[in-house]
Amino acid sequence: MKLDDEIMNYGFNNLDTSVLDGIYIRNKIDHILGIYNNDPIEVGEKFEFENMSAHDLYEDIRKFLVEKIEDENEINLIIDQIFGELMPLPSEISRKFYSFKKSDDGMSYLRRLSENSNYINLFNIKKNFKWTKKLENNEIQLTINLSKPEKSNKDIAKAAKEKVSDSDSPKCVLCAENEGFYGNSKKTPRSTLRMIPFSFSPTDLWYIQFSPYVYFENHIILLNSKHVPMTIETKTIERFIKFVDSFPSYFIGSNADLPIVGGSILSHEHYQGGTHELPIFKAKNKLRLHDEKVSGEIYWLDWYNSTIKVVTENPAELVYFSEKVMEIWKKYEDKNLNIIPESDGVRHNTITPILRKKNKKYELYMILRCNYCNEEYPDGVFHVHPEYYNIKKEGIGLIEAQGLFILPGRLYGEIELIEKYFEEKPNLDEYIKDHPELEVHHDMIKRIEENYNAEESAKIQILREISNEGVGILKNTAVFKEDQEEELSKFFKKCKLDIIKMEKEKHGTKKKGFRRTR
Repeated sequence: MKLDDEIMNYGFNNLDTSVLDGIYIRNKIDHILGIYNNDPIEVGEKFEFENMSAHDLYEDIRKFLVEKIEDENEINLIIDQIFGELMPLPSEISRKFYSFKKSDDGMSYLRRLSENSNYINLFNIKKNFKWTKKLENNEIQLTINLSKPEKSNKDIAKAAKEKVSDSDSPKCVLCAENEGFYGNSKKTPRSTLRMIPFSFSPTDLWYIQFSPYVYFENHIILLNSKHVPMTIETKTIERFIKFVDSFPSYFIGSNADLPIVGGSILSHEHYQGGTHELPIFKAKNKLRLHDEKVSGEIYWLDWYNSTIKVVTENPAELVYFSEKVMEIWKKYEDKNLNIIPESDGVRHNTITPILRKKNKKYELYMILRCNYCNEEYPDGVFHVHPEYYNIKKEGIGLIEAQGLFILPGRLYGEIELIEKYFEEKPNLDEYIKDHPELEVHHDMIKRIEENYNAEESAKIQILREISNEGVGILKNTAVFKEDQEEELSKFFKKCKLDIIKMEKEKHGTKKKGFRRTR
């Protein structure tokens, strides 16, 4: 079967390419490939193409293109364009999305197209290395991100020379204008991107798309149709409520709206959601609190960072309570704890909010954040501290704050080298001299060495120590530490919250510290 007919058969069976559009689309693809085919489209066996992966087709097209084109980036742009030609127009996808009676069916349809078009590159994503660390009261989940391909020196050199202005392409990777964008050496191709319009009001249009990196189950991005900065305000919670009412299987959350404690893109307002059971959702309640205007339940969470959880059937209570906490926290000060709400007119306090629905009740999580920096911690007092830079130095945004760590790909090779060290037991300083990338792990290796168990695999011990460092990072981000109960009480008092009940530990003993006040 000729390549263009193979491409068409893949589209018919996997991307909802209309048979009625077959000749038209094949002619466009032939033009892109520089080939001609005047025969009728050859139709192959359905099962053969239904079982064909997007990566299989990618490789077949690539084999054809490398004979004609040397530039690897240009090859990828062309392949992305071909996949995009097979896909229905955005209007048709949107119509079908909203035709499903169940919202989950619409999401599944969009995810299927995203995967089959190679927008979500499952072949690469399956390379990611994942593990979960169970702890006494909680767990954390960790992923070494191997799915993001590194650019070659040639690609980097070309990108540096190529002039691409904002007028030549979308302002950022989250702009709605990316849909169908061909791409260039500096901007990722988005020929296969398809988004679903979702309106919070007639003047507040957003779009739903799946994340191409799928850090957790059904990882979606909800982005503002306008290129406006991130904000955390009452409207954020109101939007969240409407979203989970429309998609009750999904949680929705937002990065904080400030540098250091926010995500990597603060210039474009967006939220993230999914169906994954993140560690924060499994955390137990440490303290029960009372607000006279909230009939639902309010808790201080037994979690590593400072988190308030509200459970209620009443959406108005969520709006009221979140608005009150945000207003107080944004101005809250405790110099002894380095909680400084602003300096030189720049605000430091904000929250990371997450909302989901469970058993028809809303569960709102509000993680208190502060990005204040001082001489001791110039990168942020409540940021990753230097002793943990070996595994992560970037900001702890929405995903990590909920207990799912996305760690850099370099770690995978470094873990293998550390494992080899414990198997061969050479001199550590000499070994690091031969492998300088391990210098950042010197202290971690020494800690493992001090408690090394020869009867347990080295890899398990290394992963356990990395997990412990993840816990340490989350504790760094806590504005109120575990032993700062008196200071925390002052914050509760400021919020007019009474402690009404102590939660009990798994073994039935009361936690030390707070006493019942009501």
